[in-house]
Amino acid sequence: MAGREIAALDALDAPFFVPLERLSRQPAMVTPGVLYRPGFMATGPVRYLDNGLGSQAGLLAIADSTISATLPLNRSRLRTYASLTRPGRPAVTGADLTWPLPSPRVSLQVGSLFEQGSLLGTRPYGAFGDVSTLISYSTLTARDTLYGWQLQADLQLGYAVPRFRGAGIIDTISPLVTSAFNIDAKRQLAGKTAVLFSISQPLRVESGKATLVVPTGRRRNGTVMMEQLSTSLTPSGRQVDLATRLRGAFKLFNYDLSAAYSMDPLHRSSAPGEFRLQFSLHASY
Repeated sequence: MAGREIAALDALDAPFFVPLERLSRQPAMVTPGVLYRPGFMATGPVRYLDNGLGSQAGLLAIADSTISATLPLNRSRLRTYASLTRPGRPAVTGADLTWPLPSPRVSLQVGSLFEQGSLLGTRPYGAFGDVSTLISYSTLTARDTLYGWQLQADLQLGYAVPRFRGAGIIDTISPLVTSAFNIDAKRQLAGKTAVLFSISQPLRVESGKATLVVPTGRRRNGTVMMEQLSTSLTPSGRQVDLATRLRGAFKLFNYDLSAAYSMDPLHRSSAPGEFRLQFSLHASY
């Protein structure tokens, strides 16, 4: 949309022009799950997940603030979930089924997720129209313990089919193929000290195209001039996050130190790398 204008018509049907890119907002950085600290005051095992559904890297990060129900089925597990209604956030419902593969350390999860009013967490509205999205996804998870380290790897692939209703400048968006992965290694050290290292890729569109039909002016006879814009939705780069986290206790204090470095932030090859550091301290007596 950069460098292009959209023509808006006032009450007298006279056009005035607005840069098209002003109608969009920049997305926020996806924070690596290792930087989250849910249950900070809990005394149980160290937890690294935020929404209770899975890695922050994948599609389930869209469904934040969720309620869920799980039904065990022999060795399998059926889960349903829904996001709580929050202003400005998409409404998400979904279900998935997880079962172990022949190897006891590997499991496969297949599921479906429905977004009302958003597309992969992005909310088009106003001039862009209204959208709902049905997503199918599969996640392959491998776990193992080696020399005291708890190892886990997740690879997720998704297939999103958007549906637009009503008038808007978005004409069509093709089905989108997405990917995300997370690999981490955790180890419990002496006492309450635990360390984690991770490498992850947040949700990325691997293939997909969009077509916009944009009003660009009005002819003397009153006809509105339209221009069609088509583009690939595959980003220019691939964001990869390297992160580490150290949690422990010293006398009355619990401490938590996390650091992460993101290459190609927001999947833009031209974006400089971003470094983030988080430290927190808690005392109880």
